[in-house]
Amino acid sequence: MVARSILGAKLSSSAVIESKSVPVCTDLISIGHNTILRKETLIPGFRAQAGYIHTGRITIGNDAFVGVGSALDIDTKIGDRGQLGHGSSLQRGQEIPAGEHWHGSPAIKSDADYSKVRGVTLSRSRRIIYEAVQLIFLFTVITPLPLIAQTYWENLADDYQETLGLVAAGSFVVELGGLVLVLMLAIGLPRLFRPFLETGKTYSMYGVHYFMQSVVESVSNSRLMNLLFGDSSAIVHYIRAIGWNLNTWVQTGSNFGTNTQHDNPFMCEIGSRTMVSDGLYMINLHKSASSFSIAPTKIGRPDVPWTRVSPVVAW
Repeated sequence: MVARSILGAKLSSSAVIESKSVPVCTDLISIGHNTILRKETLIPGFRAQAGYIHTGRITIGNDAFVGVGSALDIDTKIGDRGQLGHGSSLQRGQEIPAGEHWHGSPAIKSDADYSKVRGVTLSRSRRIIYEAVQLIFLFTVITPLPLIAQTYWENLADDYQETLGLVAAGSFVVELGGLVLVLMLAIGLPRLFRPFLETGKTYSMYGVHYFMQSVVESVSNSRLMNLLFGDSSAIVHYIRAIGWNLNTWVQTGSNFGTNTQHDNPFMCEIGSRTMVSDGLYMINLHKSASSFSIAPTKIGRPDVPWTRVSPVVAW
């Protein structure tokens, strides 16, 4: 079913949008059945040029695929079963015909297949139950925690100076404990779920395995830990601890930047003595609008003396 969203976009109920970037001209956007837009996709529906704001339609057909970090300018179209590769862009007026695969910036025709996992049939109730559980957890666990903590500190003592000291000491303990907890979760949870996620096996979306993979991706891509360890000699120890295979590495003082990302840390392998610039995204998931599978991503070989990687997306 295709319907208008609250903001005016014409969306199918089976479409999947992973990007957190909210379009501006939503009433000019149309996305068809079983279409997936991967993470960090940009579809603003407008462009600024020569002091003016220009708006235009963005139309994406059925069973289409838009890769990680891709962008669609105004007046662009992707036909049914069309694919736009990772880190690519459609410039104003470009159109991907039905069934064709394009890649690059500006995108051109390609023979690569960016959606390597078969789709499955998902029931509407499966989607509703998964989202309902997320909302229940958000409003019963995540939201009340800050309020409970605030109430605790407000009622800790009657004397202002005493309360101020306790709050300062408590804040230090909570902050330090929080850093340790985030680090332990980043190292421990992916290992806990690893035996349940098989390489190359197709799993349905919005199920137990999808939840496990989402947790692994979320906790092991901690923005806080990347900022803490990135661009320092500690980064190689951190990413090895969460599961990356670095083979033989040479300490340069800043082997990786602060924006390194992945889908599954155990699927990442870096060749010996490789230097990676900032902004690397290791794509370890093949996804459709209804299913996913994990697959290894490798850069270089263990026996290659030196490899340098500029900011890229790798899959």
